[in-house]
Amino acid sequence: MREQITLLCAVCALAMLAGCASRSTVPPYQPSAAPPPRVVSPGTPMPYYQVQDGDEVEVRFAFHETLNTTTVVRPDGRVTVPGLGDFYALGLTTDQLEADIYGRASITHRDPTVSVTVTHSLERRAYVGGEVGRPGYVALRSGLTTLRAITERGGFILSSEKRKVVVIKWAEDGTYAATQLDLREVLETGDSTQDLALEPNDMVYVPPTGIANATSWVQQYITDLLPVRAPTLRGPDVGR
Repeated sequence: MREQITLLCAVCALAMLAGCASRSTVPPYQPSAAPPPRVVSPGTPMPYYQVQDGDEVEVRFAFHETLNTTTVVRPDGRVTVPGLGDFYALGLTTDQLEADIYGRASITHRDPTVSVTVTHSLERRAYVGGEVGRPGYVALRSGLTTLRAITERGGFILSSEKRKVVVIKWAEDGTYAATQLDLREVLETGDSTQDLALEPNDMVYVPPTGIANATSWVQQYITDLLPVRAPTLRGPDVGR
């Protein structure tokens, strides 16, 4: 009986010691999950600036100053954060880039609160030419569409063919794709599905109407080549 009591006391003591040990044990640090990036539905104007190549980006940590840096987005679309490595930045918002940096930094640093700021950006331009008031470049900004760019360059003129506006977009491999837009439909109905948003180095060409083409044809092949006299209002001489 005494042995049973002694054994029971020993078991209770071991249980109490195990409970104290479990309460005093500090669990190993687990990196927090990176905050999810903002998701923007395809086809909608981007409400936030997207990082471009050549942009100057400032990365600042609240509690880890040794990781702070100011870097430039390279032609390959990446930036380097000393101590953490390279991050792909091209086309991301600053929130998305912050999330990527936070996720990697949290593996080796506790509470790596980080902020990313674009401190300098190269001017992005598109070209508008053809039958517009003032052919030339327009500075790109969020939400700039083909019709708005044409308006900035003086708008359509009498000889503009609004139904066959061409937008040329260049790819990274040097190829291009041309899209024909019916901007007359946009103006008459308000349906903006034909009004494409412009990107850096896009070209917009507004062709002349058929009447304008005919006038140009007469100018090139008749007026300039043949000795055709301009019509006169002078009447015949009487008495000759």
